[in-house]
Amino acid sequence: MKNLENLALTAPKINSKLKVHVVCSGLPFGNGESNDVFYEFFRRAWLSTHPELAALPIIGDGQNSMPTIHVNDLARCVRHLAEGDKVQKQYLMAVDKCKTCT
Repeated sequence: MKNLENLALTAPKINSKLKVHVVCSGLPFGNGESNDVFYEFFRRAWLSTHPELAALPIIGDGQNSMPTIHVNDLARCVRHLAEGDKVQKQYLMAVDKCKTCT
C-alpha cells in the first residue's frame, strides 16, 4: 500500500495536470457495505448478558475510539475531490464527526 501511495504522490511530477490526494477513511458502514465490520462487536455484546458465554474485549483503559464513516459520506468526499474543488491537503481523513464514537 505504501508503494502505491508513493507512486501516486509522485505522479504530479511526471504530469503537472494531475492532482493527487490520499484519503484515509474510518470503518465504512451503511447501505449494506461491510456491515460485518460490527458483527463481532454486536455478537459479543449480545452474549455478554451471559458472562459465562462471552464478554466484550477491553483494550488498554477502554477509552480508545474507533473512527467510522457512512459510505454515502465517503462517496461525497471522493466526489468533492473529483469535481476539482480546491483542496490543498494531500492527506485527508474521512471520518464521521461523532462525539461518542467509542
